[in-house]
Amino acid sequence: MAESPRTFWQYLKGPMHTFELHLSSAEVVLKEFKDSDEPVQQLRASLEGFLNGELHEAIMASMNEAVLPQALESARALQPVKRTGPLKNAYLAPILEQGRGFPAKVKAALGHLTADQLNWKPDPNTWSIGECIDHLITSNRLYFAQLEAITRGDKHVTFWEKLPILHGFWGRTLIKVTSPDNPKKGKTRPVFEPSRSTVPATILDEFADQQRQLIDIVNRTDMVDHHEVMITSPAADFITYSLHDAVVILFQHEQRHFNQAKALMARAEFPKG
Repeated sequence: MAESPRTFWQYLKGPMHTFELHLSSAEVVLKEFKDSDEPVQQLRASLEGFLNGELHEAIMASMNEAVLPQALESARALQPVKRTGPLKNAYLAPILEQGRGFPAKVKAALGHLTADQLNWKPDPNTWSIGECIDHLITSNRLYFAQLEAITRGDKHVTFWEKLPILHGFWGRTLIKVTSPDNPKKGKTRPVFEPSRSTVPATILDEFADQQRQLIDIVNRTDMVDHHEVMITSPAADFITYSLHDAVVILFQHEQRHFNQAKALMARAEFPKG
């Protein structure tokens, strides 16, 4: 069996100064850790962007010079294999097609907004448009590790995933909760909260980049039966559901918060550009 490509490097720059490089077929992340009171600094690029030169200068400036060539070798090994046949899980075709066009739909509706408009909120308890988009980026990213493990064929099956009685219940419940047609406002678990209270004007580009990564990795899980493979919610170990239900939840959840963003923009008090 071929050895799996290396996906993690750590370099100690000083007693309280560390860099980490993380690779997956979805993205490349360079993290900088300083004093414990300072937030972690992160630079991100898609795998394709990294192979085309993104993050190279930052990696060379922050880590051992041997890291970049090693990381590039791993990135080449992680490149997705292009599909040549029909999907095994037929339900995926319309979902992925809609997902591919979704960033353009978001850009058309929200792309003209300024940073001030993206960060406007009617009250402290309501998310801004920017926070809605950042919430999607945060939520989607939390599934990447499990999806990657499925594509590699080495996903660990947890105790709760082995209990068949709960999968259907949680799947049906979360599909209902995240449906764009559900008018009831749900409470977001802390792990899914937006990572930033103020977002940059580039937030829509960040979302579009991640969407391409999400579609790629979901497409590559087509090697397994989505109704038979179980995953665990990032919110709690005992919340499990099928990969099929997870995919439905992920993509309809995006539409739900897009609707929320458009509703904010339609409010009379929304600032004019």
